[in-house]
Order: sequence, then C-alpha cells, then structure tokens
Amino acid sequence: PFPPQFLLNREVRARSGVVDDPSGKAINAGADNKDMQAIRSIVCRLPPISALKDAATSESRLREAMPSQDAYRFVQFVLGSCPLGLEQVRVDEHRLPLLPPSCLQLAALHGAPAAEHAFRSRAARHGTGFAFHGSPLSKWYSIMRNGLRVFSDTGLMTSGAVHGSGVYLAKASSTSVHYCNGFSGSAYRCSVGEYLQVLGILEYVDDPEVCRHTSGG
Repeated sequence: PFPPQFLLNREVRARSGVVDDPSGKAINAGADNKDMQAIRSIVCRLPPISALKDAATSESRLREAMPSQDAYRFVQFVLGSCPLGLEQVRVDEHRLPLLPPSCLQLAALHGAPAAEHAFRSRAARHGTGFAFHGSPLSKWYSIMRNGLRVFSDTGLMTSGAVHGSGVYLAKASSTSVHYCNGFSGSAYRCSVGEYLQVLGILEYVDDPEVCRHTSGG
C-alpha cells in the first residue's frame, strides 16, 4: 500500500483496489488523496542517485542513508512496488546502431510475473513484433511501473487518437521521437544532462483482434 503518511485522508484498500473511508463508504480517492507537497519535500531531500544505488544493496544501509524515517518508507515503497528490472546495455553487438554515444541504452530484463505469463501465452498463439514508443519524460515512471495503458478519449489523453482508441507504436523512430517531448514540443531539463528524452522499443503481440497496422510509420 502507498505510505499512509503521504495521504491526505486515511485509505483502506480492498483487493479490488476500491478505497474505503473510515465510515465504510466506498470511494475512489486516487491521486487526489496524495499529499504532493509532503512527497516533493521528501524527494528534494533524498541523497543523490549514486548514493541511493549503493545503499539499496541492503535494508540496513538504505535505512542509514535516508534523511528521515518518512524518506526511508517512501523509497522502500518505490523500490519494493516496481517489478520492472532494467539493465544497462554494455555489449556493443547488443546496442542499437546509429545512435550517439551519449545515448544510454537500457534493456528490460523482467516485469511482473503475471503480466509476463499472460504476454508469453498470447505471443505463442499470435507471434510478436517490435516497434517504437515515445512519451514525455514525466510519463515514463508510470509506464515502467504500470505498463502502457489506454487513456484515449479520457481526461488523461495527451496526443489525440487519430486511428481510434489504443496504445500507439511506430515502426519509424522519427515518428515516436516527436512524442518524447510531448505534443506541445516542449523539452525537459534534467540533472543528468542538458535534456533527457526516453524512447522505448517495445515487443507487442500481433493479435489481429486488438492490433491494427496503419500506413505512414
């Protein structure tokens, strides 16, 4: 569960994900119940990434590296609730060609076991393909934790749905790169470089019932 000290109101979640308030009335608090001011305060006081990486090797070292108990609980939640395993691609023959040397290439080694099993079962029946996906930097934390979700025709849609509702991938990287900066074309300053863009290469199940191929990249 999300650390309760970063919630505005008490939540008790059922297995379905529905939130119950103390009176017993079912509600769906969602992101609106998170104390974002408290979360930002914690994040701003966290040690550098290099220090967090070293400390994450053991529970005791992680606890000692945190500026407070609340910070420890927050980082513990982030690390413990994200099933995605990433590894830097260092072997030359595994790296994508024609990219600047400054590009950091990462490979997803594993995801949530249930999602992996469902994907492989469908892949065995329909086959798979690979395509590019571009999203703004602010979206990738959610993508890595929750996977790509369909938000077409909702308030969370940011880039339109010209070919209908769904997750959009592209065969051409140049098509997806445009969406790395968001639909408005804005860029993002980052502490690890002048500007940071994230472009994903995703394996998809080529199931004709849910996968539609269009021309134009």
